[in-house]
Amino acid sequence: MQKTVGEIYTSNNVLIEQIQINQYAEASGDDNPIHLDSEFAQNSNFGGIVAHGMLVLAQISELLTSIFGTNWIHNGHLDIRFRRPVYVKDSIQAIIEITSIESINNKSEINCKVSCIKNNDESVIVGTAIIYI
Repeated sequence: MQKTVGEIYTSNNVLIEQIQINQYAEASGDDNPIHLDSEFAQNSNFGGIVAHGMLVLAQISELLTSIFGTNWIHNGHLDIRFRRPVYVKDSIQAIIEITSIESINNKSEINCKVSCIKNNDESVIVGTAIIYI
């Protein structure tokens, strides 16, 4: 699993549909009307139904898992900020860039810039990830 500073990984674009939001609400128990009730959401500050932040964040975690496998699951740390809402019919994509690799106590500490963009240009999540291998 040789990694190099500057490597960039991207997920496939995922189109957010109401069915995904409904399924996430059911699985998570988060039935906030901002995610499920179009009339409520239209009258909110968001102006429409918003996807759950954790549903969007899952794209980043899935990409990190595909890159680093169980090292991410067992030895990863994520620090992120939600920047913008994601609406039904937005297309999202996770992006991971390796920014540094350091040797610490016989392990490699891999630092990454992580983000999720919508509609190919707007950052909706930004942050960093650290993985120890």
